[in-house]
Amino acid sequence: MSIVFQYPTWFLLLALAAGVAYALGMYFREKRTATIPIWMVRGLAAVRGITIFILVALLIGPLIKSVTKRTEKPIVVIAQDNSSSIPLNSDSAFYRTEYLEALSKLRASLSDEYEVRSYVFGNDVNETETPDFSDGRTDMSELFEELDNVYANRNVGAVVLASDGLYNRGRDPIYSPLHLNAPVYSVALGDTSIKRDVILKKVDHNRYAYLGNEFPVDITIEAEKFQGKDVTVQLSGENGILWEQRVNINSNSFRKVLSAKLKAEVPGLNRIRASVSVLSGELSRSNNTQDFFVEVLDGRQKVLILAANPHPDIAAIKRSISGNDNYEVDAFVLGEKEFNTEQYDLIILHQLPQTGGKGRPEMDKIRASTVPVFCIVGGKTDLRWFNDMNFGLQVNAARQSKNEVLPVFAKGFSLFTLDENVRRMLQRYPPLNAPFGEYTASGSAQTLFNQRIGNVETQNPLLLFNDVSGRKSGVLVGDGIWKWRMRDFEENGSHEIFDGMLSKVVQFLALKTDKSLFRVNTKNRYSEDEVVVFNAELYNETYEPINEPEVDLTITDEAGKVYEYKFNRTDNAYRLNAGSFKEGNYRYKAQVSNGGKVLESSGQFMVAALKLETTRTTADHALMYKIANGSGGSLFYPRELDKLADAIKSRDDIRNVVYEQTWFKEAIHMKWIFFLILALLSIEWFVRKRNGAY
Repeated sequence: MSIVFQYPTWFLLLALAAGVAYALGMYFREKRTATIPIWMVRGLAAVRGITIFILVALLIGPLIKSVTKRTEKPIVVIAQDNSSSIPLNSDSAFYRTEYLEALSKLRASLSDEYEVRSYVFGNDVNETETPDFSDGRTDMSELFEELDNVYANRNVGAVVLASDGLYNRGRDPIYSPLHLNAPVYSVALGDTSIKRDVILKKVDHNRYAYLGNEFPVDITIEAEKFQGKDVTVQLSGENGILWEQRVNINSNSFRKVLSAKLKAEVPGLNRIRASVSVLSGELSRSNNTQDFFVEVLDGRQKVLILAANPHPDIAAIKRSISGNDNYEVDAFVLGEKEFNTEQYDLIILHQLPQTGGKGRPEMDKIRASTVPVFCIVGGKTDLRWFNDMNFGLQVNAARQSKNEVLPVFAKGFSLFTLDENVRRMLQRYPPLNAPFGEYTASGSAQTLFNQRIGNVETQNPLLLFNDVSGRKSGVLVGDGIWKWRMRDFEENGSHEIFDGMLSKVVQFLALKTDKSLFRVNTKNRYSEDEVVVFNAELYNETYEPINEPEVDLTITDEAGKVYEYKFNRTDNAYRLNAGSFKEGNYRYKAQVSNGGKVLESSGQFMVAALKLETTRTTADHALMYKIANGSGGSLFYPRELDKLADAIKSRDDIRNVVYEQTWFKEAIHMKWIFFLILALLSIEWFVRKRNGAY
């Protein structure tokens, strides 16, 4: 501890002079102290002088400097892979007994000199010492991210990473390494030898199929060291075998992709099991089956494209929408055929209503319906008639002239989102031909794109959406959108970005609004390591959200066992975390009583088994070596943990770090100085008064 002055130290002489002058003036020129003994006068003068000196010195602002030192041991992090693939070999007993004991001894050996922190990782990252090798996934990148966040700017001496090198979730650890500037010592677990096994590697399938249609399924099987054997590959459903094929394994390292076609016959969520027959001597039987689910939809949404005249826009829009299996598209020019508006979920009008009054009966029929409409305004559009259609936009033009306009994102749009690729391509798209005039959007409309003319960004809408009495409408003010699709292909080699943008528009407009008073939502697919979450909404007759009544939920599994729950209330809705479930199909029914009415909502979901750790069983020690070598560490094997401890202890760069912290405090804020001054003044006053000096 030391004293630091904010002003030159010679200022203390002034403080000393002030104290001496005050003491002399008060005691040696004062006649009333003549009766007091001289030694007492001198003592009282000294007390007063010291007090004045302290007070004046405090005005100079001295600082009390204190320095504290803290020593931090190096941190050694031991991260153990907890995935089920670790003991999946002939050394299974070793990993559950001897290896865990050796790992405990490693911690004890390092604890004398280092601070040891232990983690296990797999499905999640947890700070604990004891693995149980039960996790169905391995994510090294999540572990690295957790360690980077927790130990950034800490004295990390080394990281011990014990794993078989097999990861099946997250980023490649080679390209997302640790950033702790500490060596990684890899412990290479598992077995690198090729084992006798037949594996159903993966099943590729569509998530959705339409009732009555066929859908493809591709099954990949692998086999090691079973040359000359035959296996049967099957696809089976609730009603028996749907497809099967006999396969001859003609090599010791065999791989084959089988293609099957199944017919969608039952609407709803269909559980299908893919399996390959088990051969004697296999390492594992759990990787011979996989379940997958296909949701069979009862029908596609139908879209009508109705045009005033043939135009390249029509072909571009039809091809874009038809690429999505969820939509069936009809496209024709006005007058070619009759149509029924109620057969469609969305009607796209291209340059309609048309100038000259052509097609007025058809437009009146569309206006009288409740089907959503997407109107593309162009040079043939009758703007006066268009304004009467009440699409949320009024365009007043004195003459039939046009501008070349470019899209720019409008602020405040919230109906749906577009990804960054769309935002990037918008700057590269060629201009559209939009009418020149005065634009007025209704208060209920939301604008996605505004018009940019040259380098000037205007507030005139280019693409907007409106909703009047539950009927949705959209307006694109400009023709020539086919050029956007062509530019997308020129820039990216595909139409994916344009098609994705148009798909969002069509999906928003064609999606039927759920007006039910009670809704329950959940995913229809979960894995065994996920929790099943439900969200519910309840509305009164004026369609205001409420959450006073209790909501009950029952979940029924395939065996008929019933699980009962009650929803928790949120701000104005309900939420339920039902926990995790075993593999299988489940049905649920939610029920609430409100205003004397019982409302229900039901559905189903499935839980898929996690078999990622059994589809690849040969350890990847090359990856473990790369991780260690790239960080300045080394690779060890499970029976070399004592050598690993010696390697860490022998490093000169893993040492204690001493942190020094300096504190400054103004002396005037120190309480003991206040009490010292108070005591000196009190003593002086008491002695002086007691001896008759006033």
